Amino acid sequence: MNGRSQYVMGLLQRNNTLSAAIVDRHGQVTGMAERVFDDGETAQGELDADALLSGAITLIETALRRADISAWELSAIGVAAADDMMAIWDSVSGAPLAPIRPLPDTDLTDEDMTEWLEPCLRKAKEQRDTSSRRGACRVGGVESWLVWNLTQGNTHVLASGHRFAAHVETLSQSSETASALPRIVDEQGSVGTISATYLHGATVPITAVTTIAGSTLFGAAISGPNEAFVSYQHQGFAAFLTAEEKDIRVDALGRLTNHPVPMRNYTLYPRMFVGRFGAPQLVLDWLEGRGGLRAADLKEHRELDKQIALPLFTDRSVLVGSMPQALGQSAIVGIESTTSLDSIYAAALRAMSYHVAELVENVQRVTGQRILRLHTDAGGYALPSLFSFQAAIVDRPVTVRHGDSATLGTALLAGLAAGVWTPGQVLDWLDNAGTTEIYEAHGLDPSLSDERRAWRQLSCGVSG
Repeated sequence: MNGRSQYVMGLLQRNNTLSAAIVDRHGQVTGMAERVFDDGETAQGELDADALLSGAITLIETALRRADISAWELSAIGVAAADDMMAIWDSVSGAPLAPIRPLPDTDLTDEDMTEWLEPCLRKAKEQRDTSSRRGACRVGGVESWLVWNLTQGNTHVLASGHRFAAHVETLSQSSETASALPRIVDEQGSVGTISATYLHGATVPITAVTTIAGSTLFGAAISGPNEAFVSYQHQGFAAFLTAEEKDIRVDALGRLTNHPVPMRNYTLYPRMFVGRFGAPQLVLDWLEGRGGLRAADLKEHRELDKQIALPLFTDRSVLVGSMPQALGQSAIVGIESTTSLDSIYAAALRAMSYHVAELVENVQRVTGQRILRLHTDAGGYALPSLFSFQAAIVDRPVTVRHGDSATLGTALLAGLAAGVWTPGQVLDWLDNAGTTEIYEAHGLDPSLSDERRAWRQLSCGVSG
């Protein structure tokens, strides 16, 4: 390892939050840091690209300081980000050409993706008209933007699990777009090297570039098709390992996209399904930001929920669902003059649980693989009462890991690719890492069937 101590860093972007974890050669987290950009995300989910980059550089230094190591002691860095965010920037000046924007949560064609490249193409045309430089722009995900800048423009890559990755091959056949496109990283290994400018003279290889779903599955030790991971973060998702290579299209609630996994030497299952359920989180974000429910209130809810469960089971007067005809919007039904914020809050949590149940059932129906257990961690809007409710809805146990599975998984993937650890060592650490709680299933509650049918009717216009 060139004389370096065997420390590895995982850097992860999730919405307007960056987190970093440093892991030592024994698989122990020795330093954690997180930064939230209060003004970094707009109502439309856009991010300030420059603020994200400067935050990442600062966060790397903070994580090193908290781990009490220097950059010279790092063996590798891994980078993970959301799989639905797009960045466009000028490859000569390095300046963003637009805010980082989320892709619509719909099926996108190559033609749709070309529309997303329009600012890039327009900038390239302007440069062709005024100078000898051609195609001087780049496009990719958040991981692309971070890696390109951290390597000072020497590495332009995209995680294979990013939604844009499926369109790169077709778009590369056009001379108008080819020079702007990234290289797809479908195997972890040496991707690039972080410039010594950012690490006080040290040069550290980037050995893992992946998506949040991929790093989370790995960090949560999901290695087979009978388990799944559920993230209750903003724009939550459920992820499943599989041998299938096609997307699942059942209805508006059951859509699961298929991606390659970033840890092929760790599991016999080379693909994963990812299903999203952003509508309930939209309501929760509204409560936190505009509905009078502050971050401090959410913390208080989490503390109270340990002793007194929120009214998930008892108060079903309010229903939260998605609006298929209005992308990016949610519906709240049943509000009266006496409705409390707690009732809306609980309804949004129930909606997440119902959507997870739909995804589980659709994976089982289409693939035949039996999902026996759900895993999650305590991040985002996760609460003990939600875990109990989820177990009741899917009639399966829910295992909760205490820690950030995604950031840990990013670091461990980087360490594996750099040769710091063997797959067997990492598997042993993950099996024994962190405190876990198990919320047992006690049989399906028939009284919940009516509300779930109403939720389906609201969310996709069908009964069931």
